[in-house]
Amino acid sequence: MENELNQFLNTHELSTVLVKNICELELVELSKVTAIEEEVKKEGTKDEYTQIVCMYEGEKYRIPKGILIDIKKLSEGYVLESIKVMKSGSGIDTKYTLVPVKVEAKVSQ
Repeated sequence: MENELNQFLNTHELSTVLVKNICELELVELSKVTAIEEEVKKEGTKDEYTQIVCMYEGEKYRIPKGILIDIKKLSEGYVLESIKVMKSGSGIDTKYTLVPVKVEAKVSQ
């Protein structure tokens, strides 16, 4: 007879991919960021929320929306090749800062 845990494991599709935070990386080469998508989550809360995730060198990472906004703004005048994402605070007070590491000015034609 199966126990409840085995029944659950046999009847549910479990994600084996751990989602890390992009700020855990020392350097992010933007050309290596792939498979960007929005995921709807409901972990530990009664409300659903959306997070943006990507694949980077075979690992799944969450990208804070504020960092994506910063990348978009900087990309209007520059070609970003690599960045570092800095994190300060915790919980609801967490702040993320984009640090361009390798940048080139866009050439106007």
